[in-house]
Amino acid sequence: MSIKQKKMLVIVFLLTLFALIVFLILGIIHFIGKALNNEDEKREENKVINQNTVAEVNEIKKEKVIDDWRLVLVNFDNPLPENFEVALTDIDKYRKFDSRAISYLNQMIEAMKSDGITAIWVQSGYRSIDSQTKVFNEQVEKFIGERKVKRRSRKTNTSNYK
Repeated sequence: MSIKQKKMLVIVFLLTLFALIVFLILGIIHFIGKALNNEDEKREENKVINQNTVAEVNEIKKEKVIDDWRLVLVNFDNPLPENFEVALTDIDKYRKFDSRAISYLNQMIEAMKSDGITAIWVQSGYRSIDSQTKVFNEQVEKFIGERKVKRRSRKTNTSNYK
């Protein structure tokens, strides 16, 4: 093989290699562009879904007002009103419970006992404003600082012990 033929062979090889690299780069660019378009389409779909969901939730909120004492959420973000009062029934000489729910509590305890669960009792029931304030203040003293206490105890009217 002459030198001229060898040079031609190298040139053909390099041109073929160059063409392959160009096609590879174009393929990668096409693939990335398609992936980005799919992400944009998904974002748009999610945006529409989220807008529809928000609208549906807003409609549900408008339509449904939950006015059931059994479904009241009481916690730090949802305090009871200052004038909240509830009728109480004694569980024993130390603890009290919401009179509206005492029959449910008793049914639950009896059902557990009939299923063989005998070590059951009410650990803590209703706390008055004074007693919850006392518990909270004791926790503040003990843990020095309300920030740590908020994870362990609740201020008055933000406790689910009401």
